[in-house]
Amino acid sequence: MNFSNFNIIKKLGSGMYGTTYLIKIDDNEYAMKIQKILPNHVNKNLSIDIWREIDLYNYINKMKPKNQCFFTKLYYYDILDNCEHKQERQYEINKNSIQGKTFALYDNSPYCIRYFLDYHNGITLRKYMQKYTLTIKQKYSMFLQIAKIIWIFYREGYVHSDLHAENIMVSSTTKETFTLFGKKVPYFGIQLSAIDYGMVMNNKFKTYSGLRRYLGKNIYLMTELFYNCLFKLHIINYEKLIVDCEKQKKMLPWFQDGMFEEKGIKKIFVNYPDFIEKYLDYYVKFFPNSKKLIDELKSQITNNSNLSYIGNENDIYVKFVLERIDMRFALEHPKKWKKIMGWCSEPKFILPKKDILEIMEQNTPRKFINYLLSKI
Repeated sequence: MNFSNFNIIKKLGSGMYGTTYLIKIDDNEYAMKIQKILPNHVNKNLSIDIWREIDLYNYINKMKPKNQCFFTKLYYYDILDNCEHKQERQYEINKNSIQGKTFALYDNSPYCIRYFLDYHNGITLRKYMQKYTLTIKQKYSMFLQIAKIIWIFYREGYVHSDLHAENIMVSSTTKETFTLFGKKVPYFGIQLSAIDYGMVMNNKFKTYSGLRRYLGKNIYLMTELFYNCLFKLHIINYEKLIVDCEKQKKMLPWFQDGMFEEKGIKKIFVNYPDFIEKYLDYYVKFFPNSKKLIDELKSQITNNSNLSYIGNENDIYVKFVLERIDMRFALEHPKKWKKIMGWCSEPKFILPKKDILEIMEQNTPRKFINYLLSKI
């Protein structure tokens, strides 16, 4: 098939680096993603994100159809050396920040890569959650599909690393069930599939020295399951928080100066010591390996120093505890959480509080997934 001769039907969406279009070749529809790359990315090298992404596509293309439906199949790719693509970004960015300067390097590069992919004829999970009201059963089916995606990656040592609601597509399906841990799980008419593998990790890439001792192990699998499957995506409806900031034309927290997570956690520790006293040790008991580092963290906050756990992948146990402190604070003090974290509205939760509290007590991947399975 000649992938150089196609008609663009419409724009499907855009992210921070790439834009995806619906295209037609002969009578077949595909998704074409195009993004700028740097000159030193042109030659194949697994230390470069685009080549790691292609490596993962090769793995996906070898999957059985029953698993392949949760992912995107790559048919062809090419690299352009005189590319005039202009990336449109939907969020305001501080041009003087490190991130803003990084984007400028890509924008000024003459090189692009194009991926020709499956077209799933769906919408992003972000838009789906804005448009439709889901039943509790549908929500848990959705969580379990995300867990299935993470589990399939994990079996071959892969980690998606960026599995947010704009990197998951939702389409309708007539299939009745899929299998996870030997149990049949209903689709309830909703098929999820992961897209955009630019931040994929695997030990064989040898580019994540701090993470290498965790990748492919249960501890990092737990991070992916809890943070990406529920905390980042669904327990707090982050999609509503983002939309509310967009409507008010305010900068999202992660584009503001400084690290909003670090600032927020420090404020919770400093300004709400009774809350910390009540819940910190409670969640440490689920992850006892965090105790020593948590004690160091308290000392850093007392001395008003930078929190070394932020951005330090070696401190995963601390991350487990602090995610739960963050979530518990949002549950009990939504107005204060909004202000501390720099959002434009209060958090909304799409699961009952009782379920959220029980989820936060699951401290292994198997316990976590079995809890979700028990709700179907």
